[in-house]
Amino acid sequence: MTMCHKFEKFYYSEKELSTEEIRALVSTHGNQQITGPMRNMVVGRNHVWRTTLPYWKRPAFVAKKSLLNIQFAADDDQEDAADLGGPRREFFRLLIKAICFDSAALTGKS
Repeated sequence: MTMCHKFEKFYYSEKELSTEEIRALVSTHGNQQITGPMRNMVVGRNHVWRTTLPYWKRPAFVAKKSLLNIQFAADDDQEDAADLGGPRREFFRLLIKAICFDSAALTGKS
C-alpha cells in the first residue's frame, strides 16, 4: 500500500490522525521517496521566482528525487547563506510568496 493510499484510508475514515501518526506517515514517505545526492540551487532572495525557474525548467534537475541544498546569492547588501535546513525552509516560504504574487501562476497573465 502506497503512502498516498494509507493517507487516503485515514482521510476518509472517521478516525482522526494524531500528530505522531502524521509525522510517521510523512517520515516514511520521505524516506521512501527522497533519494540520491543533494541538488544544489543558488537563488536570489529578492528574486526567488526568477532565479528558481531555470532550475525547474531543466528535466534532469526535476527528475531527481533528492533534497535541495539552497544557497542564497548576495542580492544588493545581503550576505550569502549555506543550507543547513534553515535556508531551505526560508526558500520555500519565499517561493510560495513569489508564486502567489510574482508568477501569475494563480491569477493568469494580465
